[in-house]
Amino acid sequence: MSFQSGWNAGLNLAANIRSNAARDREMDMQAKRDEVNKRATEQLIEQRATKMKQEDAVYERMETDRVESETVLGYFASEAGKLKFSSPEDVTTYRDLVGYSLSNIKDQDVLNRFSQINDMFQQKYAYKRQIDKTIKAEEKSVYYEKHSDDMYQKTGIEVDPDTPQGRSQIDGFIRWEAAYDALKKAGKTWEDAGVNGSTRNISSDNFAKINTFLMETGKQQAILDNMTDQQKNAKAIGEKREQLPADASLSDQIKITSGGNELKISEHEAIGQAFMALELAVSAEKQMSNLGIPFQGSAFTSWFADLKRNAAAFSNQTSDNLDAFRSTITQLVPVLARGIFQETGVLTEADVKLYSGTIATIENTPKSNERVMAATQSLIARITRNHLKRAIDGGMDVSRYESEASKLKNVPTQAYWLKDKMSEGEVNNAVLSGIYEDLVVNEVIFPGETVKFWANGSWKMKKVPEKSFFGNVNAAN
Repeated sequence: MSFQSGWNAGLNLAANIRSNAARDREMDMQAKRDEVNKRATEQLIEQRATKMKQEDAVYERMETDRVESETVLGYFASEAGKLKFSSPEDVTTYRDLVGYSLSNIKDQDVLNRFSQINDMFQQKYAYKRQIDKTIKAEEKSVYYEKHSDDMYQKTGIEVDPDTPQGRSQIDGFIRWEAAYDALKKAGKTWEDAGVNGSTRNISSDNFAKINTFLMETGKQQAILDNMTDQQKNAKAIGEKREQLPADASLSDQIKITSGGNELKISEHEAIGQAFMALELAVSAEKQMSNLGIPFQGSAFTSWFADLKRNAAAFSNQTSDNLDAFRSTITQLVPVLARGIFQETGVLTEADVKLYSGTIATIENTPKSNERVMAATQSLIARITRNHLKRAIDGGMDVSRYESEASKLKNVPTQAYWLKDKMSEGEVNNAVLSGIYEDLVVNEVIFPGETVKFWANGSWKMKKVPEKSFFGNVNAAN
């Protein structure tokens, strides 16, 4: 083969190779294009399928909403149609129906129809309200006209029932009549309620005050109804005591117990013994006076420690005086034992000797007897007073002792034996100190009572002040 032929053959071969390579590339490119087009077509089909599903879902949801909204609208129309709007309950029900419907109607067309139906009911409601207002206004006018005539017939007062001022007066009269009937039924008065009812017109504030008073009275009556007769009597006595002034005497307190509960026989005996002891102590005072011994008052300050025995202290007295004194003392011993010291049973010689030591004897000096009898008499006065006070506190009827209790007015309930040779200021401070201790601290004496004190050779009396007299001052200083 010639060179030329070989060259041409080589060129042809190279051309074929290039042609084949180009054809292969073209075929690869087409295959790729076909693959891309296939994937694009598949994606398009998938997108269209998804869109169709979404559209179907939206349609189904809208159809469901429409059906549900139609159901809600039907329920609203049915239930609202039953309402007459003649009571607050109807109005509340209607408002609840509107709120429920608005929350559950999702279809716009149905919502538009709901608005139309709702407007119809609102117009019906507004019309009904206007009619009701007109009817009520007419009823109110008739109401005030009727009561205006009634007020004129009962009081002679004429007012215009169509004016605010006239209606205000009529309202006050209506309240007055209602309050009057309620008070009368409860057995109470205007004064009891703290309201002036003479004008036949009371304010709403006073009407409320009367209602509060009657409610409280009703509660108290209920409590009273559940009480026993004894409890009721005690309560009645307590109420009477509250009406007494703060400085009411014991006699005044005893007087108001009439109608209270009956004392037990033992309680009568205790009070009777106490008064007997007081009478015997007074009698002993007279007998000691006959013997030439000055005797006054009371004090309960360790008389045992003050006993000083001097035999035949009264040896120059007549037999009659001594016998009278001994007789009184002999009677006083058992009464003291049983009535004051609450001794029971038969008194032994030891008992007699013990209780004899609490009273004067002819063996004592006059000064010792004064101190002993002063202490004993004051003890009797306090115990007698306490018997009566306990009975009064318990609502017991001790009114029979009113006259006897008056004897206690002149009997001091405490006595103080002071040191000799004290200045007037020292005496006053010492007495006030004793009163403070017995009145404020120990509470054995009470305001208004009297005490006596021995100072510089003589007895003097002092009235017990109120506790407030001492204030914050320490009386002991």
